[in-house]
Amino acid sequence: MIDHSTQNSTTPHTAKQSISQLTAKFDTKRKRGLVLSTLGVITFLLIGAGLLTALQLVSMDQSLIQRAADERIDIQMSPSSVTLAPNQTSTINLTANTGSLSMSATKVVLRYDSAVFTIEEITPVEPFTVILNEPGIDNTTGMATFTVGATPDPLVGQGTIASIVIRAVNTDDQARLSYDGATEVAAFGSSTNRANIAGDSTITVQPTSTTPTPTPTATPTATPTATPTSAPDPNDPSLRLTMRYRLDGVNEPNIEVPTEVSFRYTTNGTTIVNTYNRVFTSNEQNTMTLTESLLDEEFNLQTIEAPIEIFIKPTNGLRTKLRTIETIPEGITPGSTVEIDVTETLVQIGDVEHANDEDNRINLNDISSITNYLGDEADTPVTADMNPRADLDHNGVINISDLSYILENFTELNVKGEDL
Repeated sequence: MIDHSTQNSTTPHTAKQSISQLTAKFDTKRKRGLVLSTLGVITFLLIGAGLLTALQLVSMDQSLIQRAADERIDIQMSPSSVTLAPNQTSTINLTANTGSLSMSATKVVLRYDSAVFTIEEITPVEPFTVILNEPGIDNTTGMATFTVGATPDPLVGQGTIASIVIRAVNTDDQARLSYDGATEVAAFGSSTNRANIAGDSTITVQPTSTTPTPTPTATPTATPTATPTSAPDPNDPSLRLTMRYRLDGVNEPNIEVPTEVSFRYTTNGTTIVNTYNRVFTSNEQNTMTLTESLLDEEFNLQTIEAPIEIFIKPTNGLRTKLRTIETIPEGITPGSTVEIDVTETLVQIGDVEHANDEDNRINLNDISSITNYLGDEADTPVTADMNPRADLDHNGVINISDLSYILENFTELNVKGEDL
């Protein structure tokens, strides 16, 4: 919270937090009203629906919720009007109406005429107590900004994001306190900004009612099986493999993602781990496909002993064991070309910073890497001097959507992928 009660203008304050600052703020906010035993289960639910023009269907091995793609989160201000005497202060609440969605993070950018009033303090309100970017107030240019996340639960329905203390400077004049177009709202499962700025007004914004969209019934996903794609050659003992898996954050076709595929199995009593680095290409929402041969060498079925464990690690995701093959399925014989379909599990993303070449974790280092790229503009284009893994949804820009994905998977202070 920044106090400028003795000045009409302040110097912009736009702190980019270090890892130690993030950790200290995280612990401090958790102590207010939270039980320390729940620190490892911070859940940032970011339920998405918004700027799309069609329904998004996310099918998993468990039932998931399908949301109407045109639903957004109204952000408003309250009260609707304020009349102040010179040097008098008043509090304006930044509010949200999520409808049937769950709001887990927001980047707020405010504009105002500092010749009429100034902003003295910005105080985030529960559940938005995780400070991702400290409030910055510039009473010279008339701009304020901050970024917050919700904990332990997201905001569902109506609630308050933050309280703003303003101080009147002039009389017989009016000015607007308004949301800038760079304001963003994050929602689970979404790759787009879900903010609906309800409007600008003198000091406040008139609220707009939102009718929640009914929740459609999710369609369960059938359990996939490995399917031979060509007739086997009985004289060829090798096995040729192609593969499909599902990756969080991929919502467009023709996105290429470097992926590490590992097989762990036993041959002649010895445990073997074979790892292959391949580039998978998306062909539909969340689905990554490898059409070329996965293997550098031939897999000899005559020497492999089940079980065979299959692991996937995308470049910015956690290593995940997708399948354990207890026995060689029927139809897979020497000489077969086989597609392994492991789309029943959605692979988590968020491993942005790789320590010691491979980190395989989601922690505060990864969150800090993304927040450091968030600027005043809604989108920060990825350039050659930036960490490309921070672009979690592979759309060429870093924005609050990337932050949404990492917060969705940041369920404890150190989320670790599978070991080989």
